[in-house]
Amino acid sequence: MSKPKDYPSNVFPITKIVKVPVYSNPRYEDGKITGDLEGYIDTPIEWLQEDKKIH
Repeated sequence: MSKPKDYPSNVFPITKIVKVPVYSNPRYEDGKITGDLEGYIDTPIEWLQEDKKIH
């Protein structure tokens, strides 16, 4: 029998937090996203990178 892991296997380190704008009623006009800015949310920069490997 194998012992279950005590931690998740898809965890990656967070190196930097960035603020991402949160819009209500977003729309795409003239090549830009516009809408009513509701605020900002703190997001790990790793979540925005396409090359992260989650198993």
